[in-house]
Amino acid sequence: LSFLSLSDQPRFTEEQIELERLTMTDEERAAVLVDTFGKLCKMNRHKRKKARRDLDKESIEFLVKRTRNEIDAIHNEQKTALLNAREKCRPQEFSDARLLLFLRCVGMNAKDAAERFVRYWEGRREVFGNEKYVLPMTLSEALKDDLAAIEAGVYLPLPKKDLSGRSMMYLEPHRNTGKGYSSESLLRAFWYAMEVSSQSNTDINAGVCQIIWDKGSSPFDFDRYAWQGYISHLTHSWPMKPTAIHACCTPAFVIRIIKPILFYFMDREGRARVIFHGPESEVPNSLSNYGILRDMIPAHMGGTLEYDPSLWIANRRAVELEMEEL
Repeated sequence: LSFLSLSDQPRFTEEQIELERLTMTDEERAAVLVDTFGKLCKMNRHKRKKARRDLDKESIEFLVKRTRNEIDAIHNEQKTALLNAREKCRPQEFSDARLLLFLRCVGMNAKDAAERFVRYWEGRREVFGNEKYVLPMTLSEALKDDLAAIEAGVYLPLPKKDLSGRSMMYLEPHRNTGKGYSSESLLRAFWYAMEVSSQSNTDINAGVCQIIWDKGSSPFDFDRYAWQGYISHLTHSWPMKPTAIHACCTPAFVIRIIKPILFYFMDREGRARVIFHGPESEVPNSLSNYGILRDMIPAHMGGTLEYDPSLWIANRRAVELEMEEL
């Protein structure tokens, strides 16, 4: 179903957006500037460091251990997916490095990280099903039936990082043809792309930039199930901190119909980090203000990067084969 069929869908209005903007605290505004501009943020060093929360190795180890304790404290009936996965999945899924991904999503708060980790496993079971959710998130196992959705290239990591060292995810709604795959498969493809991107981030504060190329999109390109799932999991469960969502060449119908619905499913922090860019001729220069240069974005956006989903999949197969052999 497209969003055009949702006349009764809850929405977050422009009045609510403006009220949020007016009621933001100075600390919230500083965090938004640091996240969206990264190293290009003109805030003074003291304020920037306060907004980022830099921690030493001992503090990180302490917070990871505390996160494990918080997970143990959650009632078993609330974490059935996690408990089953703990028995059947590879140890890496529960490593310190893995928990650190969730900690950095929530400002290094152990209780919030534990709750997000539990929601991640509940969401993974919901999206992949009881059998596949405990399989490795690879093209040959959990994603073996979703290659058509991945090959569509609707949502994939870009090969380069921005000037602040942040991974970048590229989303192009117009590539969603629906040919050979279902809405459920498309969301699993989104999930896989997220897993690949989150594993490449080593900087606690780096986060991930989302770049949405809306040019040529129609209302029918926006699959309701996949998009609401994407926003919901990005906000509440994925081990990915969205530092900014750059929406480029966004059509009027998206602003009028789809944006209010998607904003409803986002949290306050996420809504504050959505940035609109346009017209098309100004997009590359506009993105450069945030540390995203022409050689980092696809050629059809005004950049110089070749965007080839088939090549990306071939590279992923090689990487996963090498990992299996270790």
